Amino acid sequence: MPFFKVFSDFEKRKLTSDKSSFKKYGKGEDIFKEGDPGTSLFVVLLGEISLFKLSEADVGEGRVSLKDST
Repeated sequence: MPFFKVFSDFEKRKLTSDKSSFKKYGKGEDIFKEGDPGTSLFVVLLGEISLFKLSEADVGEGRVSLKDST
């Protein structure tokens, strides 16, 4: 992974040596939700994720516009 190329071998070993840092999620399981405090870094080793932005939508003829949630 390009992100980890700048890490030394020691840093990479330190990150991967603590097996409690790894967690397996099931299909459709929420990992985090919009508004949760950002206290973790997630790296997907296998599989895929989907991200959704919660907002109101303005539905017109043949189009959908997302409204600013602020």
